[in-house]
Amino acid sequence: MSSIQIRDRRIGEFVEAELVSDLSTDELTRTEHTYRELRERRAADAIAEGAPPPQHSEWDWTLKASGDDGGSYRYFGIRREGLIQGLIMLNAAPQQSRSPGHEDDQILYVEFIETAPWNQNTYARTSPRYGGIGIALLRAAIQTSREAGCGGRIGLHSLPQSEGFYRPNFQDLGVDPAEDLRYFEMSEEQALRLL
Repeated sequence: MSSIQIRDRRIGEFVEAELVSDLSTDELTRTEHTYRELRERRAADAIAEGAPPPQHSEWDWTLKASGDDGGSYRYFGIRREGLIQGLIMLNAAPQQSRSPGHEDDQILYVEFIETAPWNQNTYARTSPRYGGIGIALLRAAIQTSREAGCGGRIGLHSLPQSEGFYRPNFQDLGVDPAEDLRYFEMSEEQALRLL
């Protein structure tokens, strides 16, 4: 565990939080239970209001972790006030870059990333509690990529609702027809800037 800074939106200041690398299965399960309850409630509210539910409202971190037979995934969380404020699932097995001109480079692939529902505008009925969670989790992925010899390069597919979050820091490589989602990749230079 290491100390990081996240923004407490309620007081407008940065506060200390813990970056938990290699989150335990028990803590992942407890966190999923908490997130799921809020996701389901917000999805029901959205449907009642005639709006579509958030695109990740059916995610299940426990199910995601159960498919990790080879142990190639790493799970990071950010803990503050005894709760996990966000999660990332990173495939720690290097993959080939898809960025034109960088096909010989390797990246680490971000399978899933989620900020706790109470930190998202989509869910929070009042203002979200903490900011900077997604960026802090991406920094953890970048650091892991550097340690793996990938220079900080990472890639991911984005849900349409999150594309605007990734565009400032990633290369937008267009819609991947195999996933029907937009694929983003971060270069070594972009990774250094974000760190």
